[in-house]
Amino acid sequence: MKVTQSNNNVPDTPAVPLLTVNDLGIQLLGTPIVHSLQFNLHPGTITGLVGPNGCGKTTLLRAICGYLPYSGAILLEEKEVNEWS
Repeated sequence: MKVTQSNNNVPDTPAVPLLTVNDLGIQLLGTPIVHSLQFNLHPGTITGLVGPNGCGKTTLLRAICGYLPYSGAILLEEKEVNEWS
């Protein structure tokens, strides 16, 4: 899986990331699906999530939305996603 960002719109002084994923690990039925994933998404950027079938793209998005348990940290506006209502 690859997270790709366009930096054409990033301001010269980068703002606080909108989304921060740090040392993310996700398991489904005891099988590791995502491990040690790290990235930041900044406001004003265009980001793509690409990879072959079964590499964990949807699993990552489900964890970011708070639907799956995970290890590591997923911060939305510097607040852990599981703290959002």
